[in-house]
Amino acid sequence: MSNRVSKQYSRKTHAERELERLKKDRDVAKLAESVALSGEQADMPCTRCFRAGTGEKCLMSPDSSRCSECVRKRKPCDGTRVASSLSTLMKQEKKLEVDEDEASDDLLKLHEEMAALQSRLAAAAGRLSRIRKIRARVKEKRSEATRRGLQEVEKEDGGPCS
Repeated sequence: MSNRVSKQYSRKTHAERELERLKKDRDVAKLAESVALSGEQADMPCTRCFRAGTGEKCLMSPDSSRCSECVRKRKPCDGTRVASSLSTLMKQEKKLEVDEDEASDDLLKLHEEMAALQSRLAAAAGRLSRIRKIRARVKEKRSEATRRGLQEVEKEDGGPCS
């Protein structure tokens, strides 16, 4: 005996399969009609209706996640996702706009602080420069006074000191 599992083949005839397909087609058509009758035109058509140029026929029912055309064609529908993703994108854009304004304000404040610091830096550098010039003149005058004082001492002593 073989350990293989034997497949049971569908014993439906071609006519029975065709009858099932026709029933399913009829059910799908009724569902699509029900969605169309109870539905309203979508605020934003699904991608399939938009691309087909039938956006005004994109009827969405609150009871269905697909529009009537997508039900009729047995295709997936992104009608509700398009609107919700658009809403999400709009919220994100508004938040980014607020963030951009805050970042711009922060940058302006930092620029003003930097300008004030640069002004203080220039004043401190100018003060340091003046102090160094005055110090150099005082040092030069002290050296000159020291030389004159030594010359006076030498004159009084009658010659160079040894």
